[in-house]
Amino acid sequence: MVARSQFDAVPESVPVARRFVEEQLDGCPSGPLELVLLLTSEVATNAVVHARTPFTVEVGRSDRTVRVSVSDRSGFLPVQLSAMPADEHGRGMGLVAALSTDWGIEHRDVGKGVWFEVAS
Repeated sequence: MVARSQFDAVPESVPVARRFVEEQLDGCPSGPLELVLLLTSEVATNAVVHARTPFTVEVGRSDRTVRVSVSDRSGFLPVQLSAMPADEHGRGMGLVAALSTDWGIEHRDVGKGVWFEVAS
């Protein structure tokens, strides 16, 4: 089963999206759950800061993985940057790539979806 919720493109939506994901993953072990919540924050923040459109969060869970997708209406694709230690931004997609089991970008009729999976 996949749960879905839409959020406004405002910074206050990021913790609300995190709570939505957390509620859907009731009973998930704390290690994978914390990782999923961190990565959800990173991808949702990208939608707010870069896409600047409302975004939708989808979360699903199987016996082996948790999958989260954040879709927005922007055609601009996320970029994995090489942030320097003093940089305040630019680590989000690097964290997603390094910490998730798998991740990717899906082109939509309008915009894109950025998804990641974490072993549960």
